[in-house]
Amino acid sequence: MDLLLSQMVSAKFSHEMSGILGAVYNSVGYLNCPDESVRLKSIQLASHASKAAIARLRFFRELYGYSLPEEKIDFGQMQSVIEGFLADKRNVTVNFQIADDISLRLRSPNHIKLYLCLVTLCCEHIWDGGNISLQFSKFSVSAKVTANNMSDINSKRVDILTRGGREQDMSIHNVHEYYTYFLIRSLGMRAIVRRISGGICYLLDAIVHEQGFRICSKV
Repeated sequence: MDLLLSQMVSAKFSHEMSGILGAVYNSVGYLNCPDESVRLKSIQLASHASKAAIARLRFFRELYGYSLPEEKIDFGQMQSVIEGFLADKRNVTVNFQIADDISLRLRSPNHIKLYLCLVTLCCEHIWDGGNISLQFSKFSVSAKVTANNMSDINSKRVDILTRGGREQDMSIHNVHEYYTYFLIRSLGMRAIVRRISGGICYLLDAIVHEQGFRICSKV
């Protein structure tokens, strides 16, 4: 399972990066065009796509990359990583609310990975513009997503997120849920997903650790 998960995560990463890198390549291809307006446009597109590619690499490095157990990241760095990733998403905004009574240092690398997983899950509900609001308190974190058009709950993916799944059912389309489940279990937590009035609620409760996390998606 661990080997297959690693292979699928690598495939997922390649899939996520291929489009934006292709945009850079295509833009560079017009730099020798005799039409000056086309050259200027290609430079603008290449610059934009390059910045987006760097932001995605930074996001996926924190999400999927190896981190030393003692490595920490503060909330300011985390905000920068998330905002950079979402900047290329069409009409998607994000805001953060951090309680005054909590430390601005995260406890372990897997916590930041879990936060980024939840941002990715929220993005999957947004089709054409929306907002993600992340709220951090001493014992919980919530993420509310509002969208113009919001996708429904995928029951099969919810099963993976809450109970895990079989190795033979893993694919590039659901590997993120497998990976999130792996993080949830490694932190001694459990996931509950349910529909609420006007939206969806992801609830992550601590089993072993003191800290629990609440993630809500609401229209």
